Amino acid sequence: LPSAVLENMSVEESRDRFLEAIEGKPKEHVYVAEDDGRVFGFAVAGPSRDAGSDAVGEVYALYVLQDYQGMGTGTRLFRKAVDDLAGKGFVSLVVRVLSGNSYCRFYEKHGGTEVEARDEDVGGQLMKLRIFRWDRMPLRMDKDETMGE
Repeated sequence: LPSAVLENMSVEESRDRFLEAIEGKPKEHVYVAEDDGRVFGFAVAGPSRDAGSDAVGEVYALYVLQDYQGMGTGTRLFRKAVDDLAGKGFVSLVVRVLSGNSYCRFYEKHGGTEVEARDEDVGGQLMKLRIFRWDRMPLRMDKDETMGE
């Protein structure tokens, strides 16, 4: 995110948003990767934010600390989120990614197709987003790949 957006964010507001996602929105779920109690990655997923998309799931956020990247953590978090969305009856998937994000390749590698680019408000600033879509839920997990919750 641009520094102007980051400067307007607070730890307290971010914490409250995640607590709300965990406790107050039963259709949204947060998945974490941790090492000795230290969270180093997370994914947030639930119903698509687009109106009229009842059967479409969305991964809202996926982040892994740099020191833990390249070890498959992002893929495992993504797969867990997608698998749970599919288990809840969602049949397709969307992901919104900032257009300048170098990790757009991650979603392409996992079968996402860019279907749209649009401007959206992100933290009070208009940002260009790339929208990736899967018409059918991707990446069903094998039982031996399942992460603990």
